[in-house]
Amino acid sequence: MKKLILVPAIALLLSACSNDAESEDKNEGHEEAHSHEDNAEETHNHSSVLDMEFTYGNNELSVALTEEEEPYEADRVRFEVVHPEDEDATVWLNTENEGKGSYTADASELEPGSYEVVIHVNGPEELHEHTSENIEVE
Repeated sequence: MKKLILVPAIALLLSACSNDAESEDKNEGHEEAHSHEDNAEETHNHSSVLDMEFTYGNNELSVALTEEEEPYEADRVRFEVVHPEDEDATVWLNTENEGKGSYTADASELEPGSYEVVIHVNGPEELHEHTSENIEVE
């Protein structure tokens, strides 16, 4: 009689341990898949072939986008302008599409000083590329 009770109890115990291990494995993969989403507005992917050529001059921020040496037309391009001494004063500038992968934004409202400009590019299939540059506004 004891054997009849002992065998199912052992089987139940082993199956519970097995489910816990599978659950931990699933959670591990889930955390790794989302580890880059810290401070992200939305889920996004990165392209390894999108090139960004940034310029600043005449109170204008500009970026030329290319993918495999061809102009890249993005869904949205924005400049995040961060003052290193006052990150609360961050300014977001929307761009105008000038065609052939070129995007510009007016920067005449920026006060003199040093800034970090983060270029955010959104494209199809949840693409979200970003890179940063430093500028000096006089």
